[in-house]
Amino acid sequence: WMAMAAYCGIYIGLFAAILSSVLPDPPNAGDASAPSQLQLRRIVLVLLTPIIWVGCEYVRALLFTGFPWNVLGVSQYRNIAILQVASWGGAYAVSGIIVLLSAAIAVTILRIGSELRQRKRRRVHFELMLGLVAVALCWSWGVRSVRRADRTPDHSPRVRIAAVQPYIQQEQKWSEAFREGAYQALEEQTALALLSRPALVIWPETAVPDLLRVDPRAQEVVGSLVSSNTMLLVGTMDFEQFDEEVFY
Repeated sequence: WMAMAAYCGIYIGLFAAILSSVLPDPPNAGDASAPSQLQLRRIVLVLLTPIIWVGCEYVRALLFTGFPWNVLGVSQYRNIAILQVASWGGAYAVSGIIVLLSAAIAVTILRIGSELRQRKRRRVHFELMLGLVAVALCWSWGVRSVRRADRTPDHSPRVRIAAVQPYIQQEQKWSEAFREGAYQALEEQTALALLSRPALVIWPETAVPDLLRVDPRAQEVVGSLVSSNTMLLVGTMDFEQFDEEVFY
């Protein structure tokens, strides 16, 4: 776990390192165009920050077979309006909107602090306006999309689906001592689910403690549960053998 946390932390450090080096040094204080250049730099910084962040998330999801879990956009799972942005680019698009607003707020805070220290005349914060307008547009578009979907008549047939969650501890899942207990939990909960006459019963990822394709006990349990002609979606490990090597 410590190694995994350290590995994921590398991408946070990579994001910070890239962000701190993407822009040139500030313009000369004596330059008459310095304020406008600084303003442009701030806007560019706000726009680049979500691109760099999403790039790091995407690389993490692919490199060394990938670790795509828990990108920043997942944090908005209850914000239905903002989630509609995912239709443009998945969870990465949601991550980008979050970081865009965060960058706009951070740059504005730094700018206000600089203005207070140097007792400069305060100017319009275009970088903050950029972040707020972008989020407002995405949110309003998302609200309209949700309302439009609610008003659209749904003539598709209704399907009853049952989800079974036996809550088997990770350290027990592959233990021979808990093997029968896992099957018993799956059988009991699936039998209860079948009382509601669902069209489909879903088991969790790798719910079966054996290889379903080759293990007789696993096939016996699954076979007995699907005898009622109810479809069962099962998660199970499997393997492929190449010469003398076996890959799970």
